[in-house]
Amino acid sequence: MNYGEIPKLERNREKFYLHDGSHSRYLSGKKKICGLDLVGDHGFVGAVWALEVSHLCAIDTLCVRHENVQTHFKSGAAFIGARRDWLFRLYGVSDMRKIDCRHVLCAAITLGFVALGLYRFFDSVGRIIEAGMDLGLSVAYYFCELFGVEHSVVPTVNEYPKIPFFDGLGGAFAPETSLPETFEGFSAKWSEYWRTWATWENLKGYTAFLVRIMYYVAMALLIVVPVVVIVYLILRRLLRRGNNRYAEETKPLKVFKAISSKTYRPAKAAIASFIGFVRVEDYWWKLWAVMWAFYFNLFTILMEFIAFYLYFVVTFDVVSIYRQVYKLALDLWAPVSFIPVWAWVAIALILIDRFRRKIGYATLRHNEMKDRGFINARPIVLMVCGTMGKKKTTAITDMALSQEVMLRDKDLQIKVKGK
Repeated sequence: MNYGEIPKLERNREKFYLHDGSHSRYLSGKKKICGLDLVGDHGFVGAVWALEVSHLCAIDTLCVRHENVQTHFKSGAAFIGARRDWLFRLYGVSDMRKIDCRHVLCAAITLGFVALGLYRFFDSVGRIIEAGMDLGLSVAYYFCELFGVEHSVVPTVNEYPKIPFFDGLGGAFAPETSLPETFEGFSAKWSEYWRTWATWENLKGYTAFLVRIMYYVAMALLIVVPVVVIVYLILRRLLRRGNNRYAEETKPLKVFKAISSKTYRPAKAAIASFIGFVRVEDYWWKLWAVMWAFYFNLFTILMEFIAFYLYFVVTFDVVSIYRQVYKLALDLWAPVSFIPVWAWVAIALILIDRFRRKIGYATLRHNEMKDRGFINARPIVLMVCGTMGKKKTTAITDMALSQEVMLRDKDLQIKVKGK
């Protein structure tokens, strides 16, 4: 087995360090590790090799090199932490058991979310209690009606939520949504909206709004267009010059690298490392997801939906559907009022991007399947003829690539069936 570069345990003034290429772990006051005497005049050099296995690592062998003698034996050392976190625990060495600072950061973030929930989303506690009561009464009402049992259960799923739920503890006031509480009020507002929309005053106001928008757009173009033209001309002039300084970095590139090495790249590496850590230690992000789902009343909405469903399949109370829509608007007011507009725009762009990618890839796969069908319908020997410039080579190359993919797919199917 090729161990590559083996990290070393070196002796320095009766103190020993474990070097793993990027970190130094201090072994204080330890003169023996796994029965190996590290103190002596022979200059023993101990080496610990980490063998990576899947997402974890395990210490496999402790190597002792003394002159021309090399001894291998099982060290009984174990790996602690996530992948790529070279934190070791050697049996009998308690100083090596260190807490990863990223766990501390995740704990601090969790405490911050808890504090934010107590300050900003405390009414979610009351809403989930009400949802639990509504669900319990709806379940009891459903089974009593289903089996014809006499009861005095009164479902509360159609009652308006009490905000704030805890009297005397403060909390947010009821959201001032533009949605009326009753269906009659909604019908009146709906009729009033269309009457207002069809008035001359509304048309004049809309026209004045468009004029203001065009004015601001024109002012922006007046400032931006000359700047863009000047930058374009400067870049065009610079790019026309010959550059024969091969293997030499330009001054702007050097400045950019010097700045990015102190700002952008360390920040990017730290953020990427933290994201990878959270993905490996997935209980952190799962805990955060549950907390924010609770703050945004997602559990409440699910419980209220089940409660109303059980009530509706027994009573068929169509009139009460609007009240559930109003309660849903109240529950959704927490994320709508908390998340800023620019974040909603970013979320919308991400969703649109995923949607368009899905459509694009589906179109490409469909066209690829059509190409494969065309190739399979051809005989074993195929001749492509045509004059110059008719894309004969392009067609043959595309057919060869599709045929290669088909062969790979068939090979994969044979391997799967063989297992």
